[in-house]
Amino acid sequence: MITKSDQEVSIADVKLFREATGCPFSECVSTLNSMDLLLRERVLLAAKTQQRIFYDPIEDEPEYATAFATAADEAKASVQIQGLANRRGSSHLLWAEKAKILRERFDIQWFSPREMNPFVTFD
Repeated sequence: MITKSDQEVSIADVKLFREATGCPFSECVSTLNSMDLLLRERVLLAAKTQQRIFYDPIEDEPEYATAFATAADEAKASVQIQGLANRRGSSHLLWAEKAKILRERFDIQWFSPREMNPFVTFD
């Protein structure tokens, strides 16, 4: 289980997040402080290595490549079987299914683009 961090975010982390997202400083502070510790760690790593729209850096780990490919294929098939593919909001269904597969079958905690990008609205 992931728990919220009792540790407040550092000024350096807020500056990094602000530079990467362009969001106001105070919103960056409150957003980072409200994140679970693991999510915060992944978002800050993404802020260092990615541009604008973040994805979970765990996706870059070679040892998880097969798990991510399998989860992506199975999630896509599941959403298509339900007749929900290519509809408004279907990306959220796809991400939820992918996260479930990764968690249940591969014991991988993966954060969706929505979770990694709290200031972005996805359709």
